[in-house]
Amino acid sequence: MFIQIEYPSSVPLSDLEVSYKRQNKIIEYIKFLHTANSGVILENIETGNTDLPIIKAGSVCFFCETLFYTESDIVLVDENTNEGMRFIGMLYNINNKTITPQVDGIRQGEFKEHRGKAYFYDNGIIKMYLDFSMYYNDGKYYSKKYIKSEQA
Repeated sequence: MFIQIEYPSSVPLSDLEVSYKRQNKIIEYIKFLHTANSGVILENIETGNTDLPIIKAGSVCFFCETLFYTESDIVLVDENTNEGMRFIGMLYNINNKTITPQVDGIRQGEFKEHRGKAYFYDNGIIKMYLDFSMYYNDGKYYSKKYIKSEQA
């Protein structure tokens, strides 16, 4: 699960050193966002590996104008046993301000050009899709690749 990063503005001005350290950490996260998949590190995506990808600890996600990070590896679960394409959706929980990654067989939503990602909105549910796709067949994942959001 991805956890929301607390911004320096929530730190009292009386402790400037803590505020500066937190601000520097946020700048590090923002720099990391410019990597493939906007800061989300995927493992098991190399050619020949047919396992479901894992989201690595230290991954960062920018979602709804807020930064999120994960301190531990996230093992994805695919509950769909039908053959076909798979996408990784990042489901935002408004109540506890966390993001839970999910494997979806259908990439719902529409591409938001100003955000550079595909988003899905429905009755308080907000989901963003990573620019990554794979093909599932007989318990294995093939054709793992990064894609442009407009192509999905």
